[in-house]
Amino acid sequence: MGWFRSVFPDDEWQLDDVIEQGHKLVVRYTGYMTYKGVHQHPINRPKSKRN
Repeated sequence: MGWFRSVFPDDEWQLDDVIEQGHKLVVRYTGYMTYKGVHQHPINRPKSKRN
């Protein structure tokens, strides 16, 4: 979770609906955040030069 907090420091979450029935619970939520960092996903990393 450290990388998430470093690139989305201002995240806010809003619970829209909470439905409970017996032993089951369903939550519908909305998240708002701003990307404020440089995080390189392993797929997007530059390839190293090979000799």
